[in-house]
Amino acid sequence: MRETLDLLPPLVRAVPPVLFAAAIAGAALRLRGRSRNALVAGVPDSVLLLSLLFAARLFLAAGYVGPYDGFYLPLPIVVAVAMLCRAAAGIPARIDVSPRPTAFPALVAASLVVFLAARIGALALAYRNPAWSRVATPAGPLFVTEPIAGATRGSLADLERRVPPNGSIAGFPDAGFFNWVLGRANPLAQDQFFPGHLDRAAELEAITRLSRTPPDAVVLVNVRTAGHGRAAFGKDYLGELDGFVRSRFRPAAQFGPGAGSSPRVGDPGFFIQILVPAGRPAP
Repeated sequence: MRETLDLLPPLVRAVPPVLFAAAIAGAALRLRGRSRNALVAGVPDSVLLLSLLFAARLFLAAGYVGPYDGFYLPLPIVVAVAMLCRAAAGIPARIDVSPRPTAFPALVAASLVVFLAARIGALALAYRNPAWSRVATPAGPLFVTEPIAGATRGSLADLERRVPPNGSIAGFPDAGFFNWVLGRANPLAQDQFFPGHLDRAAELEAITRLSRTPPDAVVLVNVRTAGHGRAAFGKDYLGELDGFVRSRFRPAAQFGPGAGSSPRVGDPGFFIQILVPAGRPAP
């Protein structure tokens, strides 16, 4: 959770507590039979509760944000901005403050514009960082930070050579990227294997599929799943599936600073390891 909050700018980190407070205040007023607080009077209950749910999802992400802030942040931010503007406009005229109360809505709007400009500038600088590297794929290029970029580039070249166009690739815990950009099939019903995604029956079904139709390659990516509470595929969850893969497939190539004699998902250094069926000769 601390890592997630550190990734978000201070004003955005304030959005979940503001929404929590507004929702609690609104609920308390309703229970007492009073009208809604003027702060949220223009926000329907359904919108407020949904934005609260989205804000809670970010607040409790526990270790990563990734693309999720792009899905969950817009609605809470819009609601929080509406509440700020309503609060600024509702300051009583009799309060002796400077600037005068009529200037507060403009002051809030100007502050938000400055904050938005600062965030755009910060993102522009972040994406110009030399650590970002261009990775060409058959589906188009993308920019990724190092050392992930180098490992991805090497893995794509190896898989494109190793797996025929009509071949298949399976991957753990999350390797669907390679299926998509290379146009190779996945013999499994899933392309993500995170804690809680598969019960015992589904894990056994995945093992059966791998046994019945072995893929041309299995890709292990050192993706940690701290947001789910457990970190390592094969160690903290889905150990039987991981054991089956390692007993039926042998390492053929590995990339990244975390590559070694027997890298495991959850190790400190990033790596991508490619395994092939144990009885199949190298191409």
